Amino acid sequence: MKAYVASDLRDLNRKSVFSFISSRDEVSKTMIARETGISGPTVIKIVSFLLEQGLIEGNGERGGSVGRKSHMLRLNKNARYAIGAAVEGKYIRVGAVNLQGEISCVETAKSDGADITELIECIVPQTVEKLIKKSGIERERFLGIGLGLPCSYDVDRHIASFAPLIDMRDGICTTESEKKLCDLLGLPLVVDNDVNMEVIGEYYRRGLQGADLAYISIGTGLGAGIVLEGKLRRGTNAQCGEIGYMVFENNYTVGLNNAGWLEKRVNLEALKRRFGFDLSHADDCDLSELIEYVSEKIALCITNFASIIDCGIVCLGGVLASKLSDALLDSVRNMLKKLCAISIDLQKPICEDAGIVGASRQVIDRELDLMLER
Repeated sequence: MKAYVASDLRDLNRKSVFSFISSRDEVSKTMIARETGISGPTVIKIVSFLLEQGLIEGNGERGGSVGRKSHMLRLNKNARYAIGAAVEGKYIRVGAVNLQGEISCVETAKSDGADITELIECIVPQTVEKLIKKSGIERERFLGIGLGLPCSYDVDRHIASFAPLIDMRDGICTTESEKKLCDLLGLPLVVDNDVNMEVIGEYYRRGLQGADLAYISIGTGLGAGIVLEGKLRRGTNAQCGEIGYMVFENNYTVGLNNAGWLEKRVNLEALKRRFGFDLSHADDCDLSELIEYVSEKIALCITNFASIIDCGIVCLGGVLASKLSDALLDSVRNMLKKLCAISIDLQKPICEDAGIVGASRQVIDRELDLMLER
């Protein structure tokens, strides 16, 4: 067990004060001390440190005509940025995101046909360079890059796997590719599963703290990201959220080189083969049969995992859910009323480009922690 040192309390207090300021429009030093329980002299020292780092800024004075006025403080939201990268289907979208989670600039590139190595070593750095130039933001203001990969990803071993729909059938160690990307761009990198990034983005945008949230993404593939009591759940095998491998029949044998039972049936290519469905022409045809088919599968999926984790909110996202919108959401809700013994709060995502926001948030949280521990 690590021995306690005085710097631990200093770092904890810095993070508490910064978090308090970040979560409000404006605050005074008196408010910080009163609400956090940190002593006034300590608050003054921490505020001075945060001002020196450029992470907060003054916001004028407040108060009446009698007595001393309060000097107000607020987050300097554009002091630093992070880059979030999200892969969906044939494209990668890369965005510059400030400390408040606002996307200021986006660059899109084709990633169709690229394997994971080419994606990390070539396509991502090229697209990021274009983004930085397009944004007009100085490179030194970027904290790093967050990348969501369309596959399972073991963050400890740096192994990408379980993505047969994009022809990834064997586990790939991405350590060397990640190092090359960092060397090319001169920025640190955080990598995770794409839907994990999406659930983090959605969680952040909702302003949740210590709550549960499940995020289902339906698109090129099918997956989920799960936050329990404020913490992203990855699982012992880094497979948490791989709902595509759910099975609803007993005459089936799993094959890890193929898409799972559920994902085989619910993904864009499978729906195109079965119903002739095409995202670009979805508004021109009757989708009632397709919606009923997808709703049945997704409602069964939600019923089964929600009955185990009793998650408060379930978001239905991804390009397919976005295109089918309320029609799909209402159909799934109706089926859940029939199937599920517990109440499910099924909602649309409120965070646009949740993958970009979540990927950037991973970087911001990690790098700010390091800054506040100096």
